Amino acid sequence: MSTIIFRKNFEVKKYLFEEELINKFPFANEFYTAIFLKEGNFNDKFIEAILTKSKVKEEYFNDAIGEYFKRLKPYARVKFIDLNAESFNESNKEVIREIESQRIIKSLEKYNQNEVFLLHERGKIFNSLEFASFINQNQKVVFVIGGSLGFSEELLSKYQQISLSNLTFLHEMVRVILLEQIYRAITILKVKNYHH
Repeated sequence: MSTIIFRKNFEVKKYLFEEELINKFPFANEFYTAIFLKEGNFNDKFIEAILTKSKVKEEYFNDAIGEYFKRLKPYARVKFIDLNAESFNESNKEVIREIESQRIIKSLEKYNQNEVFLLHERGKIFNSLEFASFINQNQKVVFVIGGSLGFSEELLSKYQQISLSNLTFLHEMVRVILLEQIYRAITILKVKNYHH
């Protein structure tokens, strides 16, 4: 059995159908977005975020991060891995970008290449339903958030890229936004009353 979630005019309905019936539904209709979801345990989802940044100091960001970690706990194993950031000035930006990028490359050696997604302005942009489908299709996802200077071209050439927005955010804000979007994606897949 598969779960098919239809959204039309901001209403959500959930249906269970046999596999052979799936192709009979009007997925090409522009008013519908369909998400395939295999029946299973969301605790099997494993999501990591690797960041080049010092620890979050502002308490209000930590409160928001803690809230979404708490909300996600029943559905997925999510954790942040912090890498040290280097200080820099105008004369050594390129050198520091390379140092930080090599540190990221080293930290990614234990992952399969197709599990890793760099958060980058040139990356693919999803709407919330598409991001939910993306989360559903990947059992394990590793998001990488670069330092203030971004990624080297070598790093960008190695891994796929997605974008949370065309705007640039503080690293602390990216943590919150990423967690909220992961939570939103899972509530869409679980048909919870959160995304409207």
